[in-house]
Amino acid sequence: MKTRGALKKKANVALISQIEPKKVEKALKDSSRVQAMQDELTQFDKNQVWELLPKPANAAIVGTKRVFRNKLNRDGKVIQNKARLVAQMDIKSTFLNGFIDEEMYVKQPPDFEDSQFPYHVYKLTKALYGLK
Repeated sequence: MKTRGALKKKANVALISQIEPKKVEKALKDSSRVQAMQDELTQFDKNQVWELLPKPANAAIVGTKRVFRNKLNRDGKVIQNKARLVAQMDIKSTFLNGFIDEEMYVKQPPDFEDSQFPYHVYKLTKALYGLK
């Protein structure tokens, strides 16, 4: 007898992509990658990593890019698709999502701009991947 839970697990496995895309355009065509990107942005909001604000005059705005990876199990099989939003800039942060003292602004991720405030930028309160 198959339960809904068993069917759901089977359905999730079918959605996992085996290929790590190099470009966002390719990832946007893959529903599991889009979900991974959305999940990360949701976590940023939940953990108060940033705050959406109007672009300040005279502030340098750092660009962002996506890095896609597959999470593997011990057997080397893909079990989850990961998407990381990274910003490359040298600032001091103790660890990922550690609080930062500098004022740093990043562009909204392409294809995930806030529809009400498309020209706003994010002021970081915590470190992102790629911040050193």
